[in-house]
Amino acid sequence: MPVRIAICDDSAADAAYVGALLDQWAAQRGLAVQAERFESAQAFLFHYEENKDYDVLLLDIEMPGMDGVSMARAIRRENEAVQIVFITGYSDYIAEGHDVAAGVHYDAQRVRECLKLAGFEERLQKMPKGLDTCLYKDLEQDGVEISGGEAQKIAIARALYKDAPFIILDEPTAALDPIAEAEIYEKFNEIAGDKTAVYISQRLSSCKFCDEIAVFDQGQVVQMGTHEALLADTQGKYYELWHAQAQYYAQTETA
Repeated sequence: MPVRIAICDDSAADAAYVGALLDQWAAQRGLAVQAERFESAQAFLFHYEENKDYDVLLLDIEMPGMDGVSMARAIRRENEAVQIVFITGYSDYIAEGHDVAAGVHYDAQRVRECLKLAGFEERLQKMPKGLDTCLYKDLEQDGVEISGGEAQKIAIARALYKDAPFIILDEPTAALDPIAEAEIYEKFNEIAGDKTAVYISQRLSSCKFCDEIAVFDQGQVVQMGTHEALLADTQGKYYELWHAQAQYYAQTETA
């Protein structure tokens, strides 16, 4: 599915320039982008009544008729999820624009708790602006670069904050060092809480804590059970893979 973006700008030249930047950004990241241009806030809102399927809105602030901030307020009344970015050369609108565009009425304490559960608390304490720190320099000049493992911890924290009844974790510790990985495993029951959690991994050592393990071989489920029950079946695939991986780790440690 392409990323659907609306550009609302009364200047055709500025809108074309923004569109070119979008194309360049999408090409660098291998993304498909579908961008539409609207010459006024009224034109967009009329269209928006029939089609609200947009991921990002790029809004000029100073436009004839309704300005971009007023337009964003109208959208925010019914849509907290869409990402809003203001296009302006005037710093006077920064505070007001952030309040409207961010639309992030989040629970800061809960965010910190989720980051702590995901093992990111110590790194957060070193962030220059705490939760308001911008990540990555390609987004902001003074942005903070983070490692792949740290990005993975943030992703886990986001999943926890969502508070969905069902969590799917696909190799959630693949980029973490062994110590951080062990910490996540130890906290898994606390992280999952009363939610249904599906944990996908090729490393069998990370499956021991699961209530039920499904073993796939060539696209088929060939075994199901607890770690102890599967390991007791010496003729099973789980037993074979477990000992093969254990042997590999032993060789790695002695190398």
